[in-house]
Amino acid sequence: MVVLTGGEPTLQNLRPLIVYLKRDGWYVAIETNGTNMKAIPTIIDWVTVSPKVGVKYEGVIYCDEVKVVLDGKADPERARESIRAKHYYIQPCSENFEPAIRFVKENPEWRLSIQTQKLIDIR
Repeated sequence: MVVLTGGEPTLQNLRPLIVYLKRDGWYVAIETNGTNMKAIPTIIDWVTVSPKVGVKYEGVIYCDEVKVVLDGKADPERARESIRAKHYYIQPCSENFEPAIRFVKENPEWRLSIQTQKLIDIR
């Protein structure tokens, strides 16, 4: 599996890379802020939208999963209204998981996503 992420990957011409990876048998995913969905080749296997604060979406976005970092600024419910997905994940912003756990308990349509490096204290 290869995940294309970092900055905003849709600002690059990804099609040649994705075609190469798919030809070699790789499962290819992308994580994007969702502002340039038309740039994602249809041959991609999985699309994660991680919306950023203040980003406005035109129309409804469709993807495989939404990942919202619960940092006190993010509005998960606005993301859920604007982005249609199979899965919705809340991710703690820090090693304090309690706000995210509380949110998921109060909003069962969301699931908890933990960054492993925070659990094992890798910096």
